Amino acid sequence: MNNQSVLSLPIESDFIINLRFDKIRGVNPVALKPWEPLLFNQANSFLVFNLTTGLTMKKVEAIIRHFKLEDVKNSLVEQEIHGMTVSEVRGFGRQKGHTEMYRGTEYAIDFVPKVKLEIVCADETLQQVIDILLQNAQTGNIGDGKIFITDLHNAIRIRTGEMGEEAI
Repeated sequence: MNNQSVLSLPIESDFIINLRFDKIRGVNPVALKPWEPLLFNQANSFLVFNLTTGLTMKKVEAIIRHFKLEDVKNSLVEQEIHGMTVSEVRGFGRQKGHTEMYRGTEYAIDFVPKVKLEIVCADETLQQVIDILLQNAQTGNIGDGKIFITDLHNAIRIRTGEMGEEAI
């Protein structure tokens, strides 16, 4: 074929295909279907792909109170769970904000400041991470926060190119 690159991937059951498109300019890839080849009209295009069986990682996002951050961090480190991303966020749930006094005037604070933790872990340590968050972030009052858990298909360490659990 002159300037057309063709890649045909056999699809096996229970496989997840992660595709990274590199050096493809102005190309709209055709939707990947098990019975059709993937076509590119670009001479120097190439695909790097990784086949993995099943999901082995989770992303835990926790919204907690500011003053509970150190307790959570210390407990995670004690259990040899390393690595987290911390962001300062603002929002509201059932707590619906609060009021504060400033120079004798009462102000409504609609968005309550919180801390968002993002922790990526293997399936085997997920319950341990959840238990640490529940034990260390809980005060028993409205506004303690939430924990969200999502499947994570892959992770790549930029420095080495390691993928999957090796990257976390």
